[in-house]
Amino acid sequence: MGGAAIDAYGIPIRDEDLAQAAAADAQKPIVVGTIEDVTGAFTTYGLPVIKAQELAVKEINKSGGLLGRQIKLVVRDSKSDISNYSPFANELILNDTIDVLFAGVLRSSREALRPILRRHDLLSFYPRYHEGGVLSLL
Repeated sequence: MGGAAIDAYGIPIRDEDLAQAAAADAQKPIVVGTIEDVTGAFTTYGLPVIKAQELAVKEINKSGGLLGRQIKLVVRDSKSDISNYSPFANELILNDTIDVLFAGVLRSSREALRPILRRHDLLSFYPRYHEGGVLSLL
């Protein structure tokens, strides 16, 4: 048997199996989920973020992707309604199998997302100035 890698049950994983899994993953895109206020009261904050993300994904994919993998952007419009954040996050995580989430224009939206992100051990970013007060290491 191969190296020191073990699965969740403590069973050793062969190097060949790791290489095969890595090769399969290399073919899949990196899925980036985003929940932004494309419409509604906060559209002036959300729409530019979506446009910037779309441009960044286009440029990164055009130059070969990230770590050799293409990026796929999956967008949900919160419609500036805090009640949309939790169901959209669950949908993105469970149905779209995102690798990372960009979301949270308001502190209340980030607070709505935090337990979901913690439960699924998912990395999240919000590309805005931080008003302070909360640090979550999940």
